[in-house]
Amino acid sequence: MDSALIGTLGVIILVVVIAAGAYALARRSARPRPKAAPRPAIPTEQKARPAQPQAAPRPDHAPTPRRPTAPPASPAGAADPEEQLHKALLRKVRGNRETAERLIQFEARKAPGASRSTLMRNAIERWEQDNR
Repeated sequence: MDSALIGTLGVIILVVVIAAGAYALARRSARPRPKAAPRPAIPTEQKARPAQPQAAPRPDHAPTPRRPTAPPASPAGAADPEEQLHKALLRKVRGNRETAERLIQFEARKAPGASRSTLMRNAIERWEQDNR
C-alpha cells in the first residue's frame, strides 16, 4: 500500500475513535445519575454526666403518689362534632384560621339558613373537590 493511504487511514481511524469517545461521554453525562443511598447516622458519643446525689428516702415517710396536672383526656368519640369539623377544616387549610373562616362564610352565602356544622362540612367537601 501507499504510505499516503496508510497515513490517511490512520487519521480517519483516529477521528472515528475520538468521535466515539466524545459521543459516549456526552451520553453518560446526559443520563441522570442514580441517587446515592442515605448515609447511616453516625452515633455521637454521649458525654457521661456526673451522678446527681439523691436524697435518701426517709424510713418513717412513704412516698406520696403524684397527682396528674392535667385533667384526664376525654375519649376520642366524646368530643363535640362541630369542634371535630372545625379541626378537620383547619387541618385542610394548614392551620390558617382566616382561610377556614373565609371558606365557612362562602358556604354561608351559598346556603344562608344552614347550621355552622353543615357549613363546615360543605367547606371541607368543597376544599377536597378543589384540591384533587
